[in-house]
Amino acid sequence: IIENLPFSEYLKVEALSNSAMENFLLSPAHYRYFKRHPKPNTEATLFGTLVHTAILEPENISKYVVKPEDYDGRTKAGKEWKAQIEEAGQIAVDRSDLESANRVGEELRNMQEMNLGAVIRSSKKELSVFWVKDGIRRKARLDIYSEQTAAIVDVKTTRHPRKDAFEREIWSRGYHRKCAWYKEGIEANGLPYKISLFIAIDNNDGPRDYKPYLLLPEVLDLGIKQND
Repeated sequence: IIENLPFSEYLKVEALSNSAMENFLLSPAHYRYFKRHPKPNTEATLFGTLVHTAILEPENISKYVVKPEDYDGRTKAGKEWKAQIEEAGQIAVDRSDLESANRVGEELRNMQEMNLGAVIRSSKKELSVFWVKDGIRRKARLDIYSEQTAAIVDVKTTRHPRKDAFEREIWSRGYHRKCAWYKEGIEANGLPYKISLFIAIDNNDGPRDYKPYLLLPEVLDLGIKQND
């Protein structure tokens, strides 16, 4: 287990990850293709990264810079401004996105439901985990792990944070397999595990609602069997 490992260094480690297995589930050809052609970031993934920073690393939120009101990425001036920002190691975002991310981060760190605020405050964040099973090197990157409560928390931006919609997304995106993968890595390193929690955050324009969810043990067991 390695704390504070830069994500770029984590990606360099040759080991099987959950995302790689999800590609392999489509076909071996998909696995090989995405190993050679990593998926680019989109506006949706950019907001997800912004929210992760606001919740898990609020001390690093200053790397995000609000776009000027007259910003247009298609113009010469807009492209030059963005290039300057990126050269300085910063990321341009909309003001509304930054304000929403900061609000969600602050509210979650103080949330009493499921004792989530205490879990987040007492946890290790962006934790890189490595282990070997059946002769296969494996790795995982956990958003939040609290040894004190033996809880794993996964932050997810989603189209609909309401229960019925997010349950469908769990099945369609294999989030139960991801939680099972995290559990395996934590236990392989001798750490305790009790529960898996999701924080589902609305990725659409609007109030950016969010809800915490507990993954049922029988669903996690299914994820373990599918991973194996």
